[in-house]
Amino acid sequence: MAKFIKDVHDLVNFLAGKSIATQQPPERIDAVLYEVVLDLFNTYYDHYVKTQKIDDYLLPFKRTAIITVIFHYGILPPDYQHARGLTTMGRRNIDIVPDKFWYGRFNSKVAPPSETNPIARIVRIF
Repeated sequence: MAKFIKDVHDLVNFLAGKSIATQQPPERIDAVLYEVVLDLFNTYYDHYVKTQKIDDYLLPFKRTAIITVIFHYGILPPDYQHARGLTTMGRRNIDIVPDKFWYGRFNSKVAPPSETNPIARIVRIF
């Protein structure tokens, strides 16, 4: 960690120029970095809190449904709105793949779908 901090100090002083007058002492660099990190933390923490509040407000509307899959198709419940996650009966996560990536993932040679690597897509058939 100390090497990383020294590298940051060296980089700041390099960017400041070669003149001794423009170089900054390590304490000042550390103080500025602390302010930047604190500002970033506060910004992203505000976003997290807003997202968490939305999740909390929607909690009464969330529910779990059991879908039986026959010949690679399952029927969604009539009040289906949005899939947040899918799992198998064996508690294995199923990756929900958007339509535009479906055939690439379905025909993948690197990570083909299988019982240990299941994938799914949500399609409405009318």
